Formats: sequence, C-alpha cells, structure tokens
Amino acid sequence: MTNHTPEISKNRPYIRNLWIFSNCSVDVFRKALRNKQCVKNIGSVYDVDEWNMFMKKHPGDVFTPQEQCLLVFGPGYTFCGVRSFSVSSTQ
Repeated sequence: MTNHTPEISKNRPYIRNLWIFSNCSVDVFRKALRNKQCVKNIGSVYDVDEWNMFMKKHPGDVFTPQEQCLLVFGPGYTFCGVRSFSVSSTQ
C-alpha cells in the first residue's frame, strides 16, 4: 500500500498541523463543494464486517507508535517512547 500522508519537510520544521487550512482555503472548499451531490453519496464498502470492525478502533489500536511515526514523518524517523505527565488538582 502506498503512503499518501504528506511528510514534514526538514526545511520547514515548524509545521504543527498539516490539516489546518486558512480561512481563504476553507471558503474555496465550501464554494467548490456547495450543492455537489457526490459528497453526499455514502458509497459502498467491499467487506462491511471488516469495515465495521475497523471503524470501532482508534489509530493506536491499528498502528503501533513506531508505525504512526513512520506514516506521519517518513522513513528515518523513530518513535522515542512515551513521555509521562502528571496532573495534580489544586482544589
């Protein structure tokens, strides 16, 4: 399977979220999709049982942390481990 997830460029290390768009881009998307019936079609799923099982899972249940790291950042990146944070209540 080919990975179509965009990679973060080493020349642009400050990208925080690749899926946040400017207001201008959002307006263009809305205008382009307005009254388009194709986006309302649910489509068909090859194996409904497999699809339903897949949709019940979170990404961490499907992909290991290492696989998620590779999908997002590309070859050469590795998962560094889990950071531990504690939250204390002052009430």
